[in-house]
Amino acid sequence: SFFIQQYLYAHPFLIPLGIIGFWRWSIWLFKELIALRYRPEKGTYKANVSIVTPVYNEDPKIFLQALKSWKENKPKEIIAVIDYTDKKCIEVFKKFAGKRRWAKLIITNIPGKRPALARGIRKAGSEIVALVDSDTVWTEKVIKNGLSPFKNKRTAGVSTYQNVLEPKTLAQKIFDTQLDLRYCDEMPFLAASGDALMCLSGRTAFYRKSIILPMLSDLVNETFMGEKVISGDDKRLTYLVLEKGWRVAYQNNSHVFTPGMRDLKTYLKQRLRWTRNGIRADLKALRNGWPFKHPAFVFFQLDKFAQALVIILSPI
Repeated sequence: SFFIQQYLYAHPFLIPLGIIGFWRWSIWLFKELIALRYRPEKGTYKANVSIVTPVYNEDPKIFLQALKSWKENKPKEIIAVIDYTDKKCIEVFKKFAGKRRWAKLIITNIPGKRPALARGIRKAGSEIVALVDSDTVWTEKVIKNGLSPFKNKRTAGVSTYQNVLEPKTLAQKIFDTQLDLRYCDEMPFLAASGDALMCLSGRTAFYRKSIILPMLSDLVNETFMGEKVISGDDKRLTYLVLEKGWRVAYQNNSHVFTPGMRDLKTYLKQRLRWTRNGIRADLKALRNGWPFKHPAFVFFQLDKFAQALVIILSPI
């Protein structure tokens, strides 16, 4: 009798929690089942590729390692847009370039990643541009596998599969886990259920130059609540092409690596910045209305907002 009374007393609290739990696990199972249908696009698409990388205060060793890995994929050219204050990376690139005319250096005194990307894209002489962070290391066949979706003339951009390079610290391991959640669960779900993705990450994303060239002004001069936006360039460019009606794709057989932040404090500050960028971009997109042309994408975005609200119930 005592335990029955205690159970009945807690009923008004337990039943809502049970309903929320059933809802969240059902959504998770639904997305996992859809994601099982995902397959990378096959076939060969032959096109020249220009790599554009903005560089600012990069670790020279990592930068050189990245350059060598890109070279092994045989791009038409590598364009490094390096801030004039980064003397070490300028020297690294000059030594790497040597007599290689396809390795082109642009030294800029205009601050910001967005202007650097725009300048490199305008300089590129290939049909496809690969926008790559200066610390991203490629595996083999990144270009070959990454180009396959461009067989479809409506494809504007392609995202790659990403992990942390040799994670050792707690921050790197947490980041690697989160990357796996994104690229093994979320991206396959979106790719299998439509042609819109939440972000073609700046660590490595392929774009058709002719499509994004007219969008560079919008990329560089974006404002939010009257203030110029500095970070979040990759999500902004992704949403610009989707807003114009183009499709984007995900290739999990095009694999790249990033070192990630080594210390937890810096990593958490980075996550905070990314979260702000994401919320800002998602709110603007929903306000503009174009996501509603992609039902699975809208479902994913709205569910993400709901998840943020109910996640506090876990400790309870």
